Amino acid sequence: METIVTGPRVFPYRDAAFWDAYRDVPAWEFERFTEIAERGTARTAPPRPRDQESAQRQEREDLEASLAFTKKVLGL
Repeated sequence: METIVTGPRVFPYRDAAFWDAYRDVPAWEFERFTEIAERGTARTAPPRPRDQESAQRQEREDLEASLAFTKKVLGL
């Protein structure tokens, strides 16, 4: 399981250099991605702690919340 707690990512897909890593991706896949993205809503990420101790505490809380959600969904 991967717990992702970072803020929203910006994809500079209008920049030609962005596509260097995606030369083998068919155009229909990108179109599918844009359709999904357009249905979504923009969200602002909560500020993340700057010091290591607070960051570790926040990471632990995020992990515990994710595990609790997963256990609930799986009925464990």
